[in-house]
Amino acid sequence: YLSDKTLIRSPAYASSEATLGINKWLVSHVSAYSLLTSISFFEFIPLADADNTQPTTLLADEIKVDEVYEIVVTTSDGLYRYRNGDLIKVLEEGDGSEPPVIDVLGRKSVVLSIFGEKVTDYQLAAAITATTGPDGPWDQYFVQEYMMAANTNSLPPVPHATVG
Repeated sequence: YLSDKTLIRSPAYASSEATLGINKWLVSHVSAYSLLTSISFFEFIPLADADNTQPTTLLADEIKVDEVYEIVVTTSDGLYRYRNGDLIKVLEEGDGSEPPVIDVLGRKSVVLSIFGEKVTDYQLAAAITATTGPDGPWDQYFVQEYMMAANTNSLPPVPHATVG
């Protein structure tokens, strides 16, 4: 939220290679992307197998709600298959006529970078709430407005945070 009356939502889940999903529920869902199965082919690696050299991959009809997967994308433009490192959580299973609906949790990689890293509005809001909310370490403070910006004092950027 930018304020009580201004809501910021990401309308698309995209990468350099393709648009992967569309957020059709900009008002009712914080981050829920319907995968564009007509544009790309998707496979899913269970989180437990994500560090394996030859991990198990599942098709869209094999994934389960509330499970976390690393997404594998095969684009229709040249048939490039790649693991972009994104971790997703399944919100709705596809039923054959409708594609799966996912939430993008973040990157599997351990280094955050302003170059190519994508942080959703939900992740930023959740971090602020966890910090300043009722059980947060700074619960005596109230955040009315916030903004996120990259620190470009050192280029190239120095790795500064880990995702665990």
